[in-house]
Amino acid sequence: MSRPSEDAPEAILSAARALLDQPDVTLDGAWPRAVAILTRQALEAAVARYLEQTLGGMGRPNFTAQLTLLRQLHDDPALAARVAYAWDALSSATHHNGYELNPTAVALRGWQETVEELVG
Repeated sequence: MSRPSEDAPEAILSAARALLDQPDVTLDGAWPRAVAILTRQALEAAVARYLEQTLGGMGRPNFTAQLTLLRQLHDDPALAARVAYAWDALSSATHHNGYELNPTAVALRGWQETVEELVG
């Protein structure tokens, strides 16, 4: 088995897990958002790879369209729905608003588990 490239969903998710397991203190309170960004990037890469393998060279529609295609094509509609929910939650978590709390480690871990299921 070949090693995944740096932009493979496995590598990105691994970096997100490592940061969640041992937060970088130099990131002060920004590490939860950094984990959310990496997790979302892994999710987007996993969906793109799945669609490429399923449909071939279809180009790159916007991500909302990709999520719609995933829900239509994936063998597990419940997983596809969880992926769409995770993407929405991760997208919200990546936008900094002074009045919102950072996502919790428990929430981040749950979203990572959803991405891991899609990747696997």
